[in-house]
Amino acid sequence: VITGGVPGMIVTYYNSLIDAQTPQNPITPATAYLGNDNEIIHVRVQNIATGCYSTTTQLLRVTQGPTAVTPTPLERCDPNNDGFEVFDLTLATNQIAGGT
Repeated sequence: VITGGVPGMIVTYYNSLIDAQTPQNPITPATAYLGNDNEIIHVRVQNIATGCYSTTTQLLRVTQGPTAVTPTPLERCDPNNDGFEVFDLTLATNQIAGGT
């Protein structure tokens, strides 16, 4: 999203502007970063071919996700006694999500 799909760009994330400018101490791996609500991280976008870069900031919005509810058990009879039966687990989705 940050590059708008432009190829040849490297996007890295940092906790400070100085780190983004130098570039030192990137957030690695960025996909596993445990940020805080209202935290500002610094983003560096660098052109692979030219080495030119730009920085920007990104405000993190961290919210509590939904609480999963333990559904009632799904039960099926095994008419041929082979130990197997087909379950449609999507039938429990609404109940797990608390009806929302």
